[in-house]
Amino acid sequence: MKNRKLLLIVSLVLAMTMAMGGTLAYLTDTDEAVNVMTLGNVDIEQNEEDAEGNPFEQNQPLYPAYYPEEKFENANVVVGAIDKVVTVENVGTSDAYVRTLLAFEAGNLSWEEFKENIHAEFATEAKWIENEAVEIDGTKYYLAYVVYKDALAPNAETKPSLVKVVMDKHATNDIVKEFGDTYEILVVSQACQTVNMPVDADAALKAAFGGISAKDNPWAGENATNKRATVTTDDELLAAIQDSQVSTIIVDGNLMYDWGTGSYANSKALLMAGKTIEGADEDATITFAGYGSANPITDVTLRNITVKDETIGDNESSWEHGYLEFDSLKAENVTFEDSIMLSGNSELVNCAVPNNVNSWYGAWVEGGTAKFEKCTFSGTRGLKIHEAYGDDVVSVEVDDCTFELSEKPGVVIGDLNEDTTVKITDSTFATTAGDQGKYIYESDTDVGNFDFSESNNSIAAKVTNSDELTAAVANGVTNIVLADGKYNVNGCGGKTLTITGSRNAVIKVMNEGEDGCDYGFGGGGAGVGNVTFNGITIDTTSNTGNYKGFAYMGATFNDCAFVGAYSLNNANDFVFNNCEFDFRNGYFWTWGANKVTFNNCTFNGNSKCILAHGSASTVINIKDCTFAATEKGYTGAGDNTAAVEIDPVGTNVYTINFTGNNTKTESYAGWTRVKDGSTGHVITGQN
Repeated sequence: MKNRKLLLIVSLVLAMTMAMGGTLAYLTDTDEAVNVMTLGNVDIEQNEEDAEGNPFEQNQPLYPAYYPEEKFENANVVVGAIDKVVTVENVGTSDAYVRTLLAFEAGNLSWEEFKENIHAEFATEAKWIENEAVEIDGTKYYLAYVVYKDALAPNAETKPSLVKVVMDKHATNDIVKEFGDTYEILVVSQACQTVNMPVDADAALKAAFGGISAKDNPWAGENATNKRATVTTDDELLAAIQDSQVSTIIVDGNLMYDWGTGSYANSKALLMAGKTIEGADEDATITFAGYGSANPITDVTLRNITVKDETIGDNESSWEHGYLEFDSLKAENVTFEDSIMLSGNSELVNCAVPNNVNSWYGAWVEGGTAKFEKCTFSGTRGLKIHEAYGDDVVSVEVDDCTFELSEKPGVVIGDLNEDTTVKITDSTFATTAGDQGKYIYESDTDVGNFDFSESNNSIAAKVTNSDELTAAVANGVTNIVLADGKYNVNGCGGKTLTITGSRNAVIKVMNEGEDGCDYGFGGGGAGVGNVTFNGITIDTTSNTGNYKGFAYMGATFNDCAFVGAYSLNNANDFVFNNCEFDFRNGYFWTWGANKVTFNNCTFNGNSKCILAHGSASTVINIKDCTFAATEKGYTGAGDNTAAVEIDPVGTNVYTINFTGNNTKTESYAGWTRVKDGSTGHVITGQN
């Protein structure tokens, strides 16, 4: 029986704090005449990660799980569980009581059916609201919650609440159909102060937010303030923006919000304050229109969406009025197709900021604080930091960003005062030095007049053909971006390089050396190279030799695709992270390598995936990999091949270590097979 694929979709973070001015909130009036003390605010962040501490990846497939028969009683080896670690961090200045609430989609299952088919593992004691479901936007959920009994100190983080989600191995098609094509878990964390509250955390949180039941929770009831609305038309978008109870808007399609001609305090742009707007898929777009001059979009969170600007200001061609303005923007995985201006406290993570308007910049920080992390600035000009309208820029942090610009250095600084801090780290720039000797920016304000620091930044040369690649390496450039196209590598041997591109940037392995070896990155007196490849394709299909690989090179391959086959030809270490091997009538040959590590890789093809055979003893580490052949492969003797074939040479020993959750199709004879019954191998952790 083949079960339908489910996607685990987890809601956006909603870290709730008590409203200022409420009877249980901190008082902030500093007038001592009324005997009031200023104690500060409660502020928390909800973190959602995988088991290794990386940000949780949305849209992971959730299938009915199973336990290997030989380890059936050991829940730690369940295959098909989704690791999702939820914690809460106190980022404020005061102790806080914290609780986390989770709503698990239930379809039309009874409580008994639900608990038999959906399993959640918690690291902290959790309680369920049994036998009574809550309806959220037309969908039924069962609720669980965790109350942290001890106060959470500033800068501290709770132990995890949820850590893992599993669909039971006995879940049938009828059970799966209850959830449609997606499975949702909604997560909300709440915090209140400890001062002047009951000393018991549960009592304090109930006083602040109420109890927890099917009728009393953040998602239900007349006072619910964090409802989710999926919208497919402009009218539905407008209604969701105007609904004060809707906090999260899912945009499905290409929609527009036109807030009309009102300005300042009368601007309907302000109706979006406090809302989260996210795309339903990668094609989702929201266009903002209306009167734009000095009408910022305030306190909005954007996720997984493309943003366009059709607002009209007093003078669209001026240096200031054409920007789409945000105050306290939070953005993640957003593409801003038009220039934006930032004030307040803003943070952009993994965003794309293209700009092709002459004399404009992709983003302009004109006041407040701003942080850019893992963002890409492309086009003519990237980031401008310049105070305007009397507002002070307090701090700007640029971390692990990429600037692919044709005109200005990556960051341009205008008028700033001595209290401004600008920090730029671990970022890559395509342009040469700006003025004042700082190659990553140019400034109208002397570097000594504000707090500026930079570290671990580099220039990456963008090349468009093989000759430009060779010339860049000869000129000492070590960080190289490949434009889409095909490359035959020459003269890059003996270097430590980072080479980045898309899957359409294809490096061809040529038959230039001994029986297929390619010496583009090493050999010929140049020494051994050490190269990190990011995102590109390695193609060996035109190589007619046996050793289809780069010789005299150690390497790390991240998110790369391999087509044809691939061989390792020298005594070095190699790491393959999130790579895909499309080997039709070919395989991966470990010849000569000391150690080879595969993390979360996928092997497609119709034969063995990995051949452990060659001139040296080799350690092969395989973690969380998928062996996905759709038809059986055979040896010359007619034997069905395994996922990993071991053919020892002489006294060499091949050590195969399986860890994590590896999967294979039925096309393989097994996980491993040793030729002729040889003994030169060690296998550990085999699934």
